[in-house]
Amino acid sequence: MSGYVVLANFVFWPVMQLGVAWMALRLPERWFQQRDERRPHRAELGMYRRVLFVKLWKRLLPDGASWLGGGFSKAKLQSHQREYLERFVAETRRGEVTHIVALVCSLASFWWNPRSVWPVLVAVAVVLNMPCIVVQRYNRFVLQPRLSAMSRDGRS
Repeated sequence: MSGYVVLANFVFWPVMQLGVAWMALRLPERWFQQRDERRPHRAELGMYRRVLFVKLWKRLLPDGASWLGGGFSKAKLQSHQREYLERFVAETRRGEVTHIVALVCSLASFWWNPRSVWPVLVAVAVVLNMPCIVVQRYNRFVLQPRLSAMSRDGRS
């Protein structure tokens, strides 16, 4: 693999990841607000808790939204107010979509890389994005029942 290909990869990956995140932060919040939430499937939530042990490692992931300015920090729950929790849940959707789009965009690196390194590129894309997708889904699934209970009780 030539030095130009290596350089192209070192430039592409951070620019692509941050570029996708920057664009996602410019999308209207209302696109990520949904009122008709599906209940988290017990098996999926159980997988996050008992198989992947998400609670043990999720704090190790960086909160990229705060790096780009104007992003909503999801590193720590700041409030238990309904409005804040609704925004938090919407931002988990934004984060999940961001990482899914970045995962797909990573395939563009196939254009200048030899076929022999494509499996490595896929592995890098998965390692960079799947943990974040899992954490966004986990956080949303944990908060949704709380929001549903608030709606039933009429609390804010």
